[in-house]
Formats: sequence, C-alpha cells, structure tokens
Amino acid sequence: MAHTPVAIFDVDPDLLLALEGAFGPPIDSYLMGWQVWLVEVAAEDAPDDLELEYRLHPPAGFTQPAGTPDEPFSHHDLWDEVMVQVGEGRTRLELGAETRDLAAVWTLLEVYPAFGDTVTPAQVRAWAEQALGRPAVASGEVDHERLGGEWKRRGHAVDLPAALRAELGA
Repeated sequence: MAHTPVAIFDVDPDLLLALEGAFGPPIDSYLMGWQVWLVEVAAEDAPDDLELEYRLHPPAGFTQPAGTPDEPFSHHDLWDEVMVQVGEGRTRLELGAETRDLAAVWTLLEVYPAFGDTVTPAQVRAWAEQALGRPAVASGEVDHERLGGEWKRRGHAVDLPAALRAELGA
C-alpha cells in the first residue's frame, strides 16, 4: 500500500495568518470543515509542476456553525469569518449564531503532494516550512487510504488530526 509523505503543523492564529499571507484564501471549503489550498512548488529540487495540498483539519465531531433564520451560515463563509476575527487578535470566535474557540474550528494543517508525486517527507517539510515561515510539528509517511477508509466506515467519527499525529509519532 502506498504511503503519502506529509508534514503537519499545529493550528494557531499565526499559522492562519501565514496561510493567508502566503496563499490567500483557500481554493475550496468543505462542509466537514476542511479548507484546502493547492500550491505549486517553485523550489529547485522540486519536480516540474509539483503541487502541494495544504489542508486544514477540523477537530473530531466538527459541525458547521449554526446560522440564524435571517442569516444562514455557509461553509464558504467559514474562512473569511475566522480570518476577520483572527486579524483582530481574537481566538474566541463569533460564527453565525455560535461562539467557538479557534481549536473547535481547526486543529491541524496537513501538507502533502496533491497528485501523488514521488517526493520525500523531508522535502515536503522543507517546502512547507519555507512557505509558511515556521517549523512543522512532524513529518513522515501516512497511509491516507487506510485513514480515509476508516473515517468513512465509522461515519466520520475518526479524529483525523489525532490519527495523523499518531502515525507520525507527534
């Protein structure tokens, strides 16, 4: 079974600001809370056309914030709403009709080759650290197929950030 080289970062306000500064808003937002960027690597040691996927993971049990009857809250609003408040120095966030701590929105950033390119975990880590200007918590190889299958089989009840940390010994 193929393993994917990854680097992981803990989420805090500075990481979110680094993502915004380096890449702008995510290219995709998911109902399950994920925020995704696809970023081409321009390093000399990178294969041609290599893109890394930067994926923010929510905590286990994440649900989209509730809106109000007059103002529904969409998964497409999540990044912008969080970033306005993080930019104001807040980590207790007003999202739709709810108030949540930042750790109840995202807990982990995972970075990996978007299209299965053959690179090493050390390369992924170095490229991501350079782009974000901060050290990764860990890097190595994970079995995305197994983790994703388990997440689906268990009705999205698997704590993916914790599983990634466990596989990497972080």
